[in-house]
Amino acid sequence: MVTGMNSDREHQGWLQGKLLLASNQLRDSFFEETVIGIIEHTDDGTVGFILNKPSDVLVGDVLDPVPVPLRNTDPVFVGGPVQLEHAIGVTDGEDETLPGLALVDLRKTERDPEPRLRVYAGYSGWDAGQIEWEIGMESWLVVEAAADDFFTEQPLTLYQRIAERCGYDPSPGPDPLLN
Repeated sequence: MVTGMNSDREHQGWLQGKLLLASNQLRDSFFEETVIGIIEHTDDGTVGFILNKPSDVLVGDVLDPVPVPLRNTDPVFVGGPVQLEHAIGVTDGEDETLPGLALVDLRKTERDPEPRLRVYAGYSGWDAGQIEWEIGMESWLVVEAAADDFFTEQPLTLYQRIAERCGYDPSPGPDPLLN
């Protein structure tokens, strides 16, 4: 399931729709134990959202009216460190204009029969070639996404489930400073 170094990396868009699983090299960073869903990968750069980082802020606190199918009590997710002041909706449903919300449409991916919507504060972004370099440095594992990964009902356990699915052991191992 984990994509290794191969010729796919030479083609624009090879990461689109895939997941990035943070490796142990990202411990003690903003991206520690994150799963990022990649929604755009071009020669200009890469954009994605952290799928497993719900915040304490509720959708009803930032959007009025709350767009269907969301509830007032749904959390706003932290999408990444870029432009945290912006609300971005990710959906696999009908493309519509929602006040106060930029919308990203995932209908090109496998979808649930009921449209889903998730609101993110900010996003994760990389300049051209940056994510390829970080993957080459083994900071990220590239994993095929399953149908429910982008809209999981259990975001806090997503990292462990993806790690198990692709055979990655996220345990830190021995501390090299103790040798």
